[in-house]
Amino acid sequence: MDQNRHPGRDDAAIFVSIIIPARNIESTIAEALDSILNQSFQNWEALVVVNASHDGTLAIVQQFAKTEPRIRLIECATPGVSAARNLAIDRAQYEWVLFLDGDDWIPPDHLQKMTAALKTNPQSSAVYCGWCWVSPDGYHFHQH
Repeated sequence: MDQNRHPGRDDAAIFVSIIIPARNIESTIAEALDSILNQSFQNWEALVVVNASHDGTLAIVQQFAKTEPRIRLIECATPGVSAARNLAIDRAQYEWVLFLDGDDWIPPDHLQKMTAALKTNPQSSAVYCGWCWVSPDGYHFHQH
């Protein structure tokens, strides 16, 4: 059995598979991937599923995947966020999964905080956090 498929058990290191559906989001995917690269927590892989895009999304993800081996590109002809997520789940290396949309980003300490919660409560099946909407000019609103 792959040790990384059941992290969080017996004080093993925690590893996270970040799943990103990416369809026609060339204007935001780089920022989403940069937010992953800037994480203080480093035990991650990112599976970016480019499905039926008609813009430059694929080329942008290819560039990131060339320079960062933890970013894995998966191409999928079937449009739809569910198909993309399911395909990535099937190919994920790790038990812990973070769903991130290609037009979202996470702060640099996000994975550190989430995995700390898992370590504090090793019997947990999931952890969650708040969120906020940010306008294109950087204004934060509707925060939870």
